[in-house]
Amino acid sequence: MARKPIDIWLGEEFDQLARKGTAPVTNSWEPSCETRYGFVGLFATASIQESDVGDENETLEALRDSYVCNIRREQSAVEVRIQMRFPQVYMEIDRVRTEGELRLSVFWPLLAVIALLAVQWSPWIASLVSIPTWLMLDGFQRLRDAEEKTWIPVIAGEVTTPMMDSIKRAEDNPPSDFMETFYQDVPWGRSPIPSN
Repeated sequence: MARKPIDIWLGEEFDQLARKGTAPVTNSWEPSCETRYGFVGLFATASIQESDVGDENETLEALRDSYVCNIRREQSAVEVRIQMRFPQVYMEIDRVRTEGELRLSVFWPLLAVIALLAVQWSPWIASLVSIPTWLMLDGFQRLRDAEEKTWIPVIAGEVTTPMMDSIKRAEDNPPSDFMETFYQDVPWGRSPIPSN
């Protein structure tokens, strides 16, 4: 399956951060201390080799996947930002999404009507099954198009996501060592990193 343009772009953004020596840590990455609230800080890429979180490549891949997934989850926030800054773009995204949802909502009732008519009148009517099938496929395609249109302003740098804003703030004021900084005061009772 081909990767979506936003996934490729986000992976490249992550790689740039990692090359600078910091990688975003998000709550779905297990070694990120089971944090609860999305983006939590930057992890010094140089310290990955010295830490006991596993192989450097595996760690960076886990961080990259977590980063992409968590940014993608912010699609609704991106849509609100687009709606505020670029209402015409948002109207186009909403139109395409609505058309897709309409086509999908018509699929089952139309299929049921065709089946009923085929049973009641003529089996030849069953050949019309291609119409709801086409509507379903076109509906899914329109939903994918709406999603892609949502991410274009992010890729163009016109809109950011809340997590990207947090990462920018953390870059401007980074913790010296994320794991050490995070474990100093854990509000939900997690014990500090055990000393060797």
